[in-house]
Amino acid sequence: MTDIRTQRASLAEPTAPTANDRDISVSVNIFAAPGLPSVANLESIPKRDCHMTHVEDSDPSELLYRFSEAVDQRRPDDAARCFTADGIFRRDASRIIGEAAILDLYRQRMSDPRRKTRHVWSNLVEVERTGQTAVVTAILTNYALEPQVSEDELQMRIGNVRGVLARDAESQWRFAEHHYDMAFATKLPL
Repeated sequence: MTDIRTQRASLAEPTAPTANDRDISVSVNIFAAPGLPSVANLESIPKRDCHMTHVEDSDPSELLYRFSEAVDQRRPDDAARCFTADGIFRRDASRIIGEAAILDLYRQRMSDPRRKTRHVWSNLVEVERTGQTAVVTAILTNYALEPQVSEDELQMRIGNVRGVLARDAESQWRFAEHHYDMAFATKLPL
């Protein structure tokens, strides 16, 4: 179970993580900012899915964030809806084709409630955009606690993502293709 401990601290007072358990613990330093939601109550932050209101000049790369949020929050239906009906999800040499098959993949991956993931994006670039399609590239750092691999180590993977996006009938961005090519993989002790 993920334990998020929220602490207020100044730069002169660093916080140290506790070592009472083997769960993933995250210590967060928060500097109060008016109008921002409290990190102590993450459940109060509205969850987004891939059915967001369309804005004519919306940023197609936002789809990467919505997809990762759905995966990290264990919402396989929302993750699958980020793909077109015949969308392709490619991870290295494996290919999953179609929204239904992608849904099956994520339901299976999320079947173990102990499995936790966090996706961190960097170097996002919109390579190309036409009226109904776009191509984005990014670097993905993925952290995963996968008990079937190890209960003592966190899996960390870094790879390149290339997304070919298309607007659906409601003008929402979806993945026509999501290609992930892993560049590095390592394990971090818990």
